[in-house]
Amino acid sequence: MPFVTRKISDHGTEDPLVARVGYQWVEILPWFNLSEARRTSVLETLLMKVQPHLLSARETAEKIKAGLGAIHKNEPAAPTPDAIQVLAKQFLTEANKALEEFAPVFGILLGRKAPERNYAALAKWAEKWFGPKDALYLRLDFANSDCIRFVSDVNARVAKGGALSVVIGDTLEETKWGLAGVREAPLAPYLESFTVSIVPFIEETMTAALAHLTVRSSITLEQIPEAERQKSAPVRYRVMTKAADGKLVPAGKVTQEGTVVPELQRLLQQGRGKPIIASKFNGEWFVASGSRLYHSKKWKNFHDFSSTTSRSSSVAGGPRPSSTNRGRSATL
Repeated sequence: MPFVTRKISDHGTEDPLVARVGYQWVEILPWFNLSEARRTSVLETLLMKVQPHLLSARETAEKIKAGLGAIHKNEPAAPTPDAIQVLAKQFLTEANKALEEFAPVFGILLGRKAPERNYAALAKWAEKWFGPKDALYLRLDFANSDCIRFVSDVNARVAKGGALSVVIGDTLEETKWGLAGVREAPLAPYLESFTVSIVPFIEETMTAALAHLTVRSSITLEQIPEAERQKSAPVRYRVMTKAADGKLVPAGKVTQEGTVVPELQRLLQQGRGKPIIASKFNGEWFVASGSRLYHSKKWKNFHDFSSTTSRSSSVAGGPRPSSTNRGRSATL
C-alpha cells in the first residue's frame, strides 16, 4: 500500500488548546454510554473541524499582536493598518467557524434533533428539554452575552457586506475593532479569548451535556488545578472514581472493547509519561505518537501499531513508515 502523509497542524497534545479541545475527550467519552458511531462523530467534529479553526484563529491572533507591536515601535517592516484589518477579518472568520462547527455536537451527544450554528436557538432547545435551571441551558444562554455573541454578530454582519473596522490606538489595549461606527470594542480581550472564553465554553457545555448521559461505571469528572496539569497533555478535566477507602482516584481508561484499564495498571504498563492516545474513527485506528498521528484499518490493537512503526525508516521531517508498512501517518 503506498505511503500517504497529510499535515494537520504543527501542534501536539503539549499545546493546551489541543489537549483541552481534543485529547481529553478521547479519554472521557468512552466512559459514557454512547454508540461507537456517535462517539466517533463527536470526536471527528472536535478534532477535525473545531480544533483546526481554533488553531488557525490563534495563529492569526499572534500575527495581529506582533504586527501591532511593530507598529507601536515604529519598526520599518511594520504592517500597514490595512494589513492588520485583513488579519482581523481572518481571525474573526476562523473563530466564528470554530463555534459554528462545534454547535452540532449537542444533537449528536444527546441523540436529539437540535438547532445547528445558532446558539440562541440552542439555548431555547436546551431549556425546552432540560429546564431553565439546567447547566447546559445556562452555559448555552451565557454564549449570547459573552464575546462569543460579539464574534458571531460581527461576523454575520461582515458576511452580509458590513465593514469591519480596526482603529489602531497607541497601545494594543487601546486598539479597537468592530463594525465601523456601529459596534466597536477593545481588540485585545478577543485575541486572548481562547483561554478565557472559547475553550472553557466548549469544555463546560460538553460536561453539561454529558451530565444527561448514563455512565458505564460510577465516575465523576474532576477539574484539575492548572498548576497540577501535566505538561505533556495539560487537560482540564479527568475521570475519577472512588477507591476502596472512599477517596477519589483517577479512574483509568476504557478500552474500545468496553473494559476498564485501571490507572495503576496503565502506569505500570506505560510509565508516568503521556498516556497512549488511540481511538477508532470510521473503523480505522488512529494512534498518536509524539507529534505524529498514525492510522490504519489493518490494526486490531496497539501492538499492531508498535510493531508496524518499529519498521519505520528516517526521512527529513520525521519518521516515515517503510514501503512494507501498511499504516499511514500525519503530523499532528
